[in-house]
Amino acid sequence: MNASQFRPGARVALIADIAPYPLGAFPAGARGKVVHVEKMATPGCPIANVRMDDHFADLDDWDNELQVFRPDDGEITPAAFRLVE
Repeated sequence: MNASQFRPGARVALIADIAPYPLGAFPAGARGKVVHVEKMATPGCPIANVRMDDHFADLDDWDNELQVFRPDDGEITPAAFRLVE
């Protein structure tokens, strides 16, 4: 996916396993819903949040949401996801 495809309410799934530091591991196929998109995100700040369907204890402090960044700003980028029905 690219950043422009991230829209609130879009259903997404991880394409491959990811293990961003300091969070734990998230398996390929894990699904979630885009709950927030920042249209004017500053460099180094998240551009979107994805609330995961499954509970991940490592995300308890973030309401079970993964933050998505621009490719140069973080480990989790739009390319890590695909749209799902």
